[in-house]
Amino acid sequence: MLEVVRAAVPERLADPAGQGAIHQAAPGRALLDLPLVGRVLVEDGRRATIEPAVEASADDVAWFVGGLVTQVGWLQSGTLALRASAVVIGGRAVALLGVAAAGKSAVAAALALRGNPVLADSALPVQADGGRLVARGVADELELWPAAIDELGLDPATGRTVRPGLAKRRYVFPAAEAAPLRAVVLLERATSQGAPFPERVSGSASSRLVAHRTAMAPLLGPLGLRPAHFRWVTRIAAAAEVYRLRVDRHRRDLGSVAEAVEGLVT
Repeated sequence: MLEVVRAAVPERLADPAGQGAIHQAAPGRALLDLPLVGRVLVEDGRRATIEPAVEASADDVAWFVGGLVTQVGWLQSGTLALRASAVVIGGRAVALLGVAAAGKSAVAAALALRGNPVLADSALPVQADGGRLVARGVADELELWPAAIDELGLDPATGRTVRPGLAKRRYVFPAAEAAPLRAVVLLERATSQGAPFPERVSGSASSRLVAHRTAMAPLLGPLGLRPAHFRWVTRIAAAAEVYRLRVDRHRRDLGSVAEAVEGLVT
């Protein structure tokens, strides 16, 4: 469990092994600096010290800590995660991957409304448990844009604010604690696709697909996790079914996409 405290945070690490637009990292330490939200130092997966920006609201800080900061804590504790929303279908976990605005959360919500409990929204921890790969449940809320809220028939008034000024809202769904990982489904939006079209991915292509959708991937090298990440990716690609699912970017039909996902694993 990550202990979160508020205190002053340095602007730089003394000796970062790697850095990017919003991060600096070295073994055991990571500094995240998000403009207008705050600066956080995460240490050994145990403690996060946050210095909120003057402009930041309580919702901004909660969003930051519950998302990127928590994911860094997982990495430092040796837990790798897919950048995915996820549900449980027939007792098995199904991870939904894709670029921003691909519809991961919306499809997960459509699946939840069909009776499939939720495991995660933005990141899904996957760990070895004996001879199985198990996806851990970390969220019972999904963040949805107004168009998805409308299509799913949800009441806008019952959703919680994500961040001030952001049209997305959070909705609570039945949740699961954990489930063996059954499938990884990459949602790809296409023009004039028509009905959703699935394609099985295998071999090295499935490993690359998983590797490119790892949560907080830029920190893997600085935190010394490249070897562990390679083993993790290889095991997921071997143990789970990996698919690309092409969906029409202009067709508002979350029900058919959810049905297609269920059809891949049932």
